[in-house]
Amino acid sequence: MNGDADAVAAAYLRESDKKPVLRDERRAPPQPEVPLVLCEAELVTLREMAIFHSEARTRTRTQGLLRLAQGRTLQQSADDLGVQADHVDRWRKRWDTVGVVGLIEHHLAELLRRAAAGENK
Repeated sequence: MNGDADAVAAAYLRESDKKPVLRDERRAPPQPEVPLVLCEAELVTLREMAIFHSEARTRTRTQGLLRLAQGRTLQQSADDLGVQADHVDRWRKRWDTVGVVGLIEHHLAELLRRAAAGENK
Protein backbone atom coordinates (compact mmCIF):
# COMPACT_ATOMS: atom_id res chain seq x y z
CA MET A 1 0.00 0.00 0.00
CA ASN A 2 2.86 2.33 0.63
CA GLY A 3 3.71 2.15 -3.08
CA ASP A 4 0.17 3.23 -4.00
CA ALA A 5 0.31 6.19 -1.62
CA ASP A 6 3.65 7.25 -3.05
CA ALA A 7 2.26 7.05 -6.58
CA VAL A 8 -0.77 9.15 -5.63
CA ALA A 9 1.43 11.71 -3.88
CA ALA A 10 3.76 11.88 -6.88
CA ALA A 11 0.80 12.35 -9.25
CA TYR A 12 -0.59 15.10 -7.00
CA LEU A 13 2.73 16.89 -6.95
CA ARG A 14 2.99 16.70 -10.74
CA GLU A 15 -0.53 18.13 -11.06
CA SER A 16 0.20 20.97 -8.63
CA ASP A 17 3.34 21.90 -10.56
CA LYS A 18 1.35 22.61 -13.70
CA LYS A 19 0.86 26.21 -14.62
CA PRO A 20 -2.76 27.25 -14.04
CA VAL A 21 -4.73 28.00 -17.18
CA LEU A 22 -5.72 31.63 -17.19
CA ARG A 23 -9.18 32.61 -18.34
CA ASP A 24 -7.93 34.36 -21.48
CA GLU A 25 -5.86 31.35 -22.54
CA ARG A 26 -9.00 29.20 -22.86
CA ARG A 27 -10.69 31.58 -25.26
CA ALA A 28 -10.51 31.42 -29.00
CA PRO A 29 -7.89 33.66 -30.58
CA PRO A 30 -9.19 37.22 -30.95
CA GLN A 31 -10.67 38.19 -34.27
CA PRO A 32 -9.16 41.15 -36.11
CA GLU A 33 -10.85 44.33 -35.03
CA VAL A 34 -13.09 46.04 -37.55
CA PRO A 35 -13.15 49.83 -37.15
CA LEU A 36 -16.39 51.31 -35.90
CA VAL A 37 -17.87 53.52 -38.59
CA LEU A 38 -20.46 56.08 -37.49
CA CYS A 39 -22.63 58.41 -39.51
CA GLU A 40 -22.73 62.09 -38.50
CA ALA A 41 -26.00 61.70 -36.55
CA GLU A 42 -24.62 58.75 -34.57
CA LEU A 43 -21.43 60.65 -33.84
CA VAL A 44 -23.34 63.68 -32.55
CA THR A 45 -25.63 61.47 -30.45
CA LEU A 46 -22.71 59.61 -28.87
CA ARG A 47 -20.82 62.83 -28.17
CA GLU A 48 -23.87 64.33 -26.46
CA MET A 49 -24.45 61.17 -24.43
CA ALA A 50 -20.79 60.96 -23.44
CA ILE A 51 -21.05 64.41 -21.87
CA PHE A 52 -24.62 64.91 -20.72
CA HIS A 53 -26.21 61.52 -19.98
CA SER A 54 -27.35 61.21 -16.37
CA GLU A 55 -25.86 57.73 -15.86
CA ALA A 56 -22.08 57.47 -15.45
CA ARG A 57 -22.03 53.94 -16.89
CA THR A 58 -23.76 55.10 -20.04
CA ARG A 59 -21.30 57.99 -20.39
CA THR A 60 -18.42 55.51 -20.08
CA ARG A 61 -19.91 53.18 -22.70
CA THR A 62 -20.41 56.00 -25.18
CA GLN A 63 -16.86 57.24 -24.58
CA GLY A 64 -15.63 53.72 -25.34
CA LEU A 65 -17.48 53.65 -28.65
CA LEU A 66 -16.22 57.09 -29.58
CA ARG A 67 -12.65 55.88 -29.01
CA LEU A 68 -13.30 52.88 -31.26
CA ALA A 69 -14.66 55.24 -33.92
CA GLN A 70 -11.40 57.22 -33.65
CA GLY A 71 -9.52 54.08 -34.63
CA ARG A 72 -8.35 52.96 -31.19
CA THR A 73 -8.30 49.24 -30.42
CA LEU A 74 -10.48 47.52 -27.84
CA GLN A 75 -7.52 47.30 -25.46
CA GLN A 76 -6.52 50.93 -25.94
CA SER A 77 -10.09 52.07 -25.35
CA ALA A 78 -10.35 49.87 -22.28
CA ASP A 79 -7.08 51.20 -20.89
CA ASP A 80 -8.24 54.79 -21.45
CA LEU A 81 -11.42 54.12 -19.48
CA GLY A 82 -10.01 51.82 -16.81
CA VAL A 83 -12.16 48.83 -17.80
CA GLN A 84 -11.52 45.40 -19.30
CA ALA A 85 -11.31 45.01 -23.06
CA ASP A 86 -14.12 42.46 -23.09
CA HIS A 87 -16.42 45.13 -21.62
CA VAL A 88 -15.67 47.43 -24.55
CA ASP A 89 -16.19 44.51 -26.91
CA ARG A 90 -19.59 43.84 -25.29
CA TRP A 91 -20.57 47.49 -25.70
CA ARG A 92 -19.56 47.35 -29.36
CA LYS A 93 -21.63 44.22 -29.94
CA ARG A 94 -24.67 45.81 -28.26
CA TRP A 95 -24.21 48.90 -30.43
CA ASP A 96 -24.01 46.75 -33.55
CA THR A 97 -27.10 44.78 -32.50
CA VAL A 98 -29.55 47.32 -31.08
CA GLY A 99 -27.87 50.70 -31.43
CA VAL A 100 -28.05 53.40 -28.80
CA VAL A 101 -30.52 51.41 -26.69
CA GLY A 102 -27.77 48.87 -26.05
CA LEU A 103 -25.69 51.47 -24.23
CA ILE A 104 -28.16 52.19 -21.45
CA GLU A 105 -28.46 49.84 -18.49
CA HIS A 106 -28.80 46.34 -19.84
CA HIS A 107 -32.04 45.43 -18.07
CA LEU A 108 -33.65 48.66 -19.28
CA ALA A 109 -32.43 48.00 -22.80
CA GLU A 110 -34.02 44.55 -22.69
CA LEU A 111 -37.32 46.03 -21.50
CA LEU A 112 -37.27 48.59 -24.28
CA ARG A 113 -36.45 45.93 -26.87
CA ARG A 114 -39.34 43.77 -25.70
CA ALA A 115 -41.73 46.73 -25.65
CA ALA A 116 -40.74 47.62 -29.19
CA ALA A 117 -41.28 44.03 -30.30
CA GLY A 118 -44.68 43.89 -28.55
CA GLU A 119 -43.68 41.10 -26.15
CA ASN A 120 -45.41 40.85 -22.76
CA LYS A 121 -42.56 39.46 -20.64
